[in-house]
Amino acid sequence: AKIVHKKQHFILGYYRLDADAAWAYDKAAKLLQIGDGGSTEGKVNFQSKLEYHAARELEMKEVGFRVTSNEAKVTRREKLNDLRLYVKKLTPKRTKTSTFSSAPTAANTDAKDRTGYHNTP
Repeated sequence: AKIVHKKQHFILGYYRLDADAAWAYDKAAKLLQIGDGGSTEGKVNFQSKLEYHAARELEMKEVGFRVTSNEAKVTRREKLNDLRLYVKKLTPKRTKTSTFSSAPTAANTDAKDRTGYHNTP
């Protein structure tokens, strides 16, 4: 399984079942928030974990062998950890600013900055 984000390819691992590969893609897509406006709706293979397990059971019956879910989890966990590091690098750092100054400034009068956070480049 693999996913592409901003022209960068990420290998999500090799899976014996298509359902496991599709679930790994779904997890990565949700992590990267691929889709319109950060939504993954319509861009994933399974809408729920229950759907994934049903597809996995059906596929194991079709291929005639069983694959432990732990085998797929270990591969997925390793690859998604690499992807999390990539996402962490992309995410702008948030720093706390003081909103308790005596005189109003542009930073603490703007509606977006009332939380006390701002994005730094």
